[in-house]
Amino acid sequence: MRLLSTYIARQYWITATLIMVALVGIVWLTQAVRFLDYLLNRGLSVGMFIKFSSLMVPSFLIVVIPIALTLAAILIFNRLSNEHELTVMQAVGSSPLQLLSPVIALSGLMLIFCYALSVYVIPISYTAFKEMQQQIRQEYAVNLLQEGKFISLGNNRTLYIGKRDASGGLRDVLFHDGSKPRHEVTITAAYGLIQSQGTTLRLLINDGMRQELDPIKGRIAYLSFKDYILDLSSLLPIQDKKRSREIQEYFTGELLNPPADISAKDRQRLIAHGHSRLTMPLYCLSLPILAVLMLWRLGYDRRGHASGLAVIAAGFVCIMMAALGLENLAAQQPVWLLLQDLNALLPLIAAVWLLARQHGMFRLAEAS
Repeated sequence: MRLLSTYIARQYWITATLIMVALVGIVWLTQAVRFLDYLLNRGLSVGMFIKFSSLMVPSFLIVVIPIALTLAAILIFNRLSNEHELTVMQAVGSSPLQLLSPVIALSGLMLIFCYALSVYVIPISYTAFKEMQQQIRQEYAVNLLQEGKFISLGNNRTLYIGKRDASGGLRDVLFHDGSKPRHEVTITAAYGLIQSQGTTLRLLINDGMRQELDPIKGRIAYLSFKDYILDLSSLLPIQDKKRSREIQEYFTGELLNPPADISAKDRQRLIAHGHSRLTMPLYCLSLPILAVLMLWRLGYDRRGHASGLAVIAAGFVCIMMAALGLENLAAQQPVWLLLQDLNALLPLIAAVWLLARQHGMFRLAEAS
């Protein structure tokens, strides 16, 4: 019997892994496309881009894993049934519980893994993702100031930097402000330095000259200076480093016991997401087992079970969609929290009941 369990386990684990990798890759690519601008236009390296976009993986991995496990269970046991291997295994005395033991074992491991993701990994990875996203946006304004190029700042304002040294210093700086046609200003300086603090972005320049056209006298006024400050905050806006936490950044305990100083609406959103964190991993265990048990109830048909498999797959898609939809409803009305929890618990209860019933029938048939 152990040999049969090992045979099923190897096929199930390999199939589940391949499906999981494929689904994660597809979802990751769809999410990564949203941030291609960081790679193409914001000077982000390929390695940093992969690290940045990969920080989102735990957030959708908790949804992908139950789907992968369920699809693998359906594919493997449907093949075993069509090739009569399942019939032979039952004929030599393998009980339903023994045949399902590889599915239960892997699903149990994934259940623990998903709870680790839900309770600990997701808040940390999503916080790191948001902090890295903000850092990229902060540095974008500074990195935009490239040497040897005339940089348009909008509203007829232009900045030129001759050279940037390794320490971040600027050489041969030119700034032209033509936003007021009758009072155009040109500033040149030998040295400069960018300072970024909060939402403030300033250009400190030294040893330069300010030239302004006097429309009345029709001549240019010159002003030499030792130090001069240009405020670029309105020209190259950057976000404040202080940001509010998003719901994915809260740990499960914080979600279920929200801070007292938030609004009732935000409090309900946190509680609903907390329930989702606790219930979503349960699908790793319930859906694969329930899928196999429902497949067995279809019996053997030499023409296959295409329609039956479609119904089973559609039912599980509905369960996963309901899990996501009920969280949104529960975030608005507390009454939906019960349905949100039942949507996760009922498939598990049904799986346990059907397995006990199937195992009991096997025992009766064996005794007779």
